[in-house]
Amino acid sequence: MRRVNSAMAAVLLLAALILPGLNGQQPAEPEAAKKEEKEMPPLKVQCQAVGREFVKGQNVELRCVFLFKTDVNINFDDLKKISDKNFTLVGFSTTPPTPVPSQKDYSYSILTKVLRPDPELGYGKYPTRLSLGYQYHEVAWKEQDGKKVLQTKVMAKVENLPPIVFEKVSLFARVDGGEGFQDVVNIGEHILYTLHIFYEKNAVIVLNNMSLVELDKKYGVRDATQLDNPDLKPFVVINKDDLGKKRQIDRGYHAELVYEYRIALYEVSLVKMFEVPSINLYYAVRGVNKAIALSTPVTKIRTNSVLNQDSDFRPLKGILKSDPEKSRKLGFWPLRTAYALAALAGLITLIGFLLFLARYLKKIYRTGLRGSLAEVRKSFAIRFGGLRLVARLHTLRVLTMLEEEPNQENLKKFIKALRLYMAVLVRIDVKLALSLTVQEFGLRVDAEVLENAEYLLDEDITHDDVAILRSRFKELVSVKKAKKFRRR
Repeated sequence: MRRVNSAMAAVLLLAALILPGLNGQQPAEPEAAKKEEKEMPPLKVQCQAVGREFVKGQNVELRCVFLFKTDVNINFDDLKKISDKNFTLVGFSTTPPTPVPSQKDYSYSILTKVLRPDPELGYGKYPTRLSLGYQYHEVAWKEQDGKKVLQTKVMAKVENLPPIVFEKVSLFARVDGGEGFQDVVNIGEHILYTLHIFYEKNAVIVLNNMSLVELDKKYGVRDATQLDNPDLKPFVVINKDDLGKKRQIDRGYHAELVYEYRIALYEVSLVKMFEVPSINLYYAVRGVNKAIALSTPVTKIRTNSVLNQDSDFRPLKGILKSDPEKSRKLGFWPLRTAYALAALAGLITLIGFLLFLARYLKKIYRTGLRGSLAEVRKSFAIRFGGLRLVARLHTLRVLTMLEEEPNQENLKKFIKALRLYMAVLVRIDVKLALSLTVQEFGLRVDAEVLENAEYLLDEDITHDDVAILRSRFKELVSVKKAKKFRRR
């Protein structure tokens, strides 16, 4: 599955929100630029939990991205302090300040913090609060002896960050494709698909190992996934009979149950996204005769096209050419027969054309001139839509709809329109353009806007995300000429 570094993504998002020029804005006028620079904060922080759920005895991790001016002095030691007695600090690291590309006045740093929750905490949500102090220089003109003097003052502030909430549960699960897992695979390629189940020992019972008849009779459950032999259609589980695919790891207060499935897909589609279905888990708290349901998210995968350069498929061998000497030995009559057949084929073609013309004239007589013109106008609209200017205007109209209503439906419309526009740029078939990956488009045209748009699929979309898409689309439009896309 396509992996995106969450820390770097957060840095770029913060840079786009704060800094001009990174989100596609036009360069401001000198006075406006000075005003904007003055209003830009010296420090911006974004924090998120790597995983919000945890079980007894399991550590939690949070990551913060700091975007700050080069003259800002941040006291990271303030973040080592734990004001909440529910957590204990066990790990703390920061990266050296790194300049933000194209913004020499700003740098960013990434902080990782590992906390150990109190094992005696009850089930529920627990917030952790962070604050840090920092110093920066404030430069301003001051009146002194009737003259304006530029003075620099060291300012000290404390940044109180929004609380990050962790939740203690008795069991949770996640799926992992492993290192190098891709969402575009070859036909029949083996894929490592791993299910991790974390649960508190002596507190819950995983019910999926029971028979379906017993589950239905005791708990009324009929859709539980058999973990030893799951039904992941259209994918085939290669190692369903392998007893080594299941591992149980003792981690102290909690245990980890791991199922490593090797799956493969044998269907082909240029446009269809195949889905690894959800795994339906059921568990029960000890002493409570009630099944609790939990489902893993769906994983989307596309099969590799046989037209790709790196495909394992090979083209057909060349057509065998006849030997001229042998052709002469066959005699003169086969050639005469071939000429006669060619003339007959031409005559049939001419008759077919005349019949088509007669039927078309009859259709005009039946539907009238206005109906015929309407069909011609529709055909012209289809051909006209293949022009670069028309495709770009259509994409901008859909992008405007996405700005007004940032939802998944408008996002999918924008991705489709964007793919069609990029197909016009690189001169490929529309159906093929809908099936190409971002990497394939990137061979001949800048596909960063397509990558950003598809990354937002099944995610919450904000107006800031749409602003980034517009800026990336402007960069794509600024390319005056794209090379013709060729497949080997």
